[in-house]
Amino acid sequence: MAIEQSPESIMITNLEARIEYVNEAFVKATGYQREEVLGRQPSLFKSGHHSAQFYQSMFDSLQKTDEWSGEIWNRRKSGEIYPQWQTIRAIRDEQGELTHYVAVFSDISAIKHSQQELDYLAHHDPLTSLPNRLLFGERIEQALQRARQDGRRGALLLVDLDHFKIVNESLGHNTGDQLLKLIGERLHNALGQGVTLARLGGDEFGLLSGDCAQAEHASLLAQRLLDCLEQPFSIGDETLFVGASIGISLFPDDGDSVEKLLRNADSALFRAKSSGRQTFSFYSQEMTAQARQRIKLEAELR
Repeated sequence: MAIEQSPESIMITNLEARIEYVNEAFVKATGYQREEVLGRQPSLFKSGHHSAQFYQSMFDSLQKTDEWSGEIWNRRKSGEIYPQWQTIRAIRDEQGELTHYVAVFSDISAIKHSQQELDYLAHHDPLTSLPNRLLFGERIEQALQRARQDGRRGALLLVDLDHFKIVNESLGHNTGDQLLKLIGERLHNALGQGVTLARLGGDEFGLLSGDCAQAEHASLLAQRLLDCLEQPFSIGDETLFVGASIGISLFPDDGDSVEKLLRNADSALFRAKSSGRQTFSFYSQEMTAQARQRIKLEAELR
């Protein structure tokens, strides 16, 4: 009665791995009726999620210690694959002879879902749903590792909205939040694959491209962002225009760590603001001059 009423799913198999007993909690969790599983093997529930090495490790543990515990993904009768926390114990008689195996497991789908939600909240900005500073830093570190391995070059852009404080002060923070959300959506839609856009806080955004072979590519990316913000934003009865200043640092030239790249991009951003805003600057002044000359030449040719 105690086993039958247990909230934990319980399954007993013989030495031939044939199921001899399952309790009511097992029936509810898996969707299988007793008569459908009795005499069958637990491989009936395999999800295909684990390798042969995973199961071999499980059997080795049972042989050595008479016990195995861990997370395992199995399949319900409906076909749904779900996570379990399972403990398997070997049962021996009074003479020490092995007679049965007992598996006790609980469905941890809800826990996994909560973990995923918490992980998402920890790594994304709640207003724009873009990656936040923490996830952005992780992406930069990954890009730096790839650059060390295959020699790729990339760019980090810090985007600061010009005079955004005036929007908050004159129209209220609610309008400011709506504007930030619209800006995030527009910038995200304007960028292609392989580029990470993040909101770093306040009115500052970050952009990471792991494939900028030349400084010119980074300047074109920066100009695309500035052009993207030229069109006005409509919020209720208000029509708002937003400009931005952009600081650019290139890796590995301008830094081989997340901290250095961010610091140097921030220095370049300060220079862009000092140059009259609504423009971009590289960490290297020489690169900034060359990029602006190219853009000016292109505009004049058009």
